[in-house]
Amino acid sequence: MAQPTVRVAPNARKGAYQAETKQSLSVEVGDVVYAIYLSDERLIKIGCTSDLMRRVKEFAPCSPMAFMPGGFEDEAKIHARLKAHRARGREYYRITQPVLDEVNLLRAWTKLPQLSLVEIPPPSP
Repeated sequence: MAQPTVRVAPNARKGAYQAETKQSLSVEVGDVVYAIYLSDERLIKIGCTSDLMRRVKEFAPCSPMAFMPGGFEDEAKIHARLKAHRARGREYYRITQPVLDEVNLLRAWTKLPQLSLVEIPPPSP
């Protein structure tokens, strides 16, 4: 499967990267494992979906962080590795270096720049 081109634009206010357009996220890749940043809760959600745009809209306001092709088995492996970092349920995580490392693995698939802890924005006012 060919890798999609994902354009990113620096978000000056938050110092993070986000998708430049909605079309950037509607890449035809089938099932994807994704990470989104929920700034109001200061959590990262890692999940799996066949419709990434729908999921992003369901969690709005949020910031998509990364995605790569994968199914529920791939998602389950990530959840198992991050069990100690859960904030609630099995898909919501505190922002820690191991969680960010998993997000960066997803980002590497789309050749997005790696994120560091200092680039994660504070909660929304």
